[in-house]
Amino acid sequence: MIENITNKEKLSSGWHEVYSIEAIYRKEVRIMKEIGHLDISDTKRVVLSISQFRGSERIDVREHYLNSSGNYGHTKRGINFNSEHLEDFVKLINKLNDI
Repeated sequence: MIENITNKEKLSSGWHEVYSIEAIYRKEVRIMKEIGHLDISDTKRVVLSISQFRGSERIDVREHYLNSSGNYGHTKRGINFNSEHLEDFVKLINKLNDI
């Protein structure tokens, strides 16, 4: 079972199965779909994803890094919230235009 504790690409659909030790013990698997990304340097990008977790749709904005094998991996830096807050989050981001 420990061999499965990695990010695994599922076909070419853009969906990923994300495993953690805690999730495996609780039998929780989060399926994520990348919406888009913004390269912020040669080795870092910000990735916007949606996922289903415990019956709710989640929005994830997270920093990813280019690893030694040439693939991008996620970091702990980012936010994850229920999609019911998306409209308020967009309003908050749009306030940056008023500065």
